[in-house]
Amino acid sequence: TTGQNLPIEAFRYYLVGPAAQVYGVNYRAHVSHLGWLGTTSQNGIAGTANGGIPVECVDIRLVKKGGEAVDPNSFRLIDTPLGIVPPGPTCIVINKALQRMALYQNYNVTINTNVVTGMQWCDDTLAGNFKVEEKLPFYRTKGPGYDAVVDYWLTLYVGYINGFDGGTIIDRVGIHDADWRTDWAPNAYLYNGSHGCINTPYNAMKLIYNSVSVGTPVSIR
Repeated sequence: TTGQNLPIEAFRYYLVGPAAQVYGVNYRAHVSHLGWLGTTSQNGIAGTANGGIPVECVDIRLVKKGGEAVDPNSFRLIDTPLGIVPPGPTCIVINKALQRMALYQNYNVTINTNVVTGMQWCDDTLAGNFKVEEKLPFYRTKGPGYDAVVDYWLTLYVGYINGFDGGTIIDRVGIHDADWRTDWAPNAYLYNGSHGCINTPYNAMKLIYNSVSVGTPVSIR
């Protein structure tokens, strides 16, 4: 592009002509905040997709036919639909502006769901790098103005929770199902947000709960 200040996210190379009869080309991408991805070869795609995350450096090697092999299981193209670099091969990323959450397994997005985060200006969900501290089934979350039992709970941190009636307590903040919620609009967190937790549709939450373990990294932006 010209004049749009857009980054290169992904690329591919291939050889043509006489050189292609003798050599192959192996290459890899160094991605912002993620580092070197795996190596791919002739006409394979390297980099990220859908997130505007720039390629910072390219490593290109000519190899003789039958020479250096490429690991077919290396992660040379990582999908980043929420614009967040996954902090690990298995992880959770949450984009508050988009009100979306994605689960990565082996750097592949296996779940991409809408969520509702904390009520802005009141119980805003913290941004940062966290990890799953606890997995708790049938957890009771209770505070000023609310009292509910959820089937699937993942603790992220302990924080100050404000009740809409003005009270304040210290409680766990986590990702959980919310079967009482009917409003899943992308802007619901502005007028009908949670008390800091990440409300998640039931079926998606069940899959996420069963797919992660204590210690799984979580990135919230």
